[in-house]
Amino acid sequence: VVRAAWPGVRFATGIHPHAAGKFAGRAADSVAATAKAAGKPLAILWEMVPCPFCTQLHEEVLVIPEMRAYVAERFYTMRLDMRGTEPVVDFNGAHRSQRDIASARRVLGTPTFSFLDGNRKELARLQYLPQKMMLAGFQFIDEGGYLKTDLNTFIRRKIAQG
Repeated sequence: VVRAAWPGVRFATGIHPHAAGKFAGRAADSVAATAKAAGKPLAILWEMVPCPFCTQLHEEVLVIPEMRAYVAERFYTMRLDMRGTEPVVDFNGAHRSQRDIASARRVLGTPTFSFLDGNRKELARLQYLPQKMMLAGFQFIDEGGYLKTDLNTFIRRKIAQG
């Protein structure tokens, strides 16, 4: 299965076996530094093959223009393969496989968005959510909701607001 890239959102890397393009030579640590310089959180999308929820995420959620625009404006993004054997430079400068990075970061399932601040501290994680809930999940990070409440409460409030 070949999925198109997420239109309107530039991923720093295409390190996924069925993603359009290959690893662009960007080390994860330099991607994190670029995100920090841009003043944006880093949103890492962890995927793997096969993953029916990854397919659903790309075909039903990430195609929504409002979602693409929101993420492109407020986040710096990259994709990593939870089972990937291709070596990359980890956030601490070490050369490791994507699988080893996923293991060290305790990524247990896909799709998983992991959000890092400018100091590479994980703010929160999101797994697959339907359309409106996924946008609210990104708003949870962007609006600092993770500092005030839990994700489920934040999403319920956002959806109730319309």
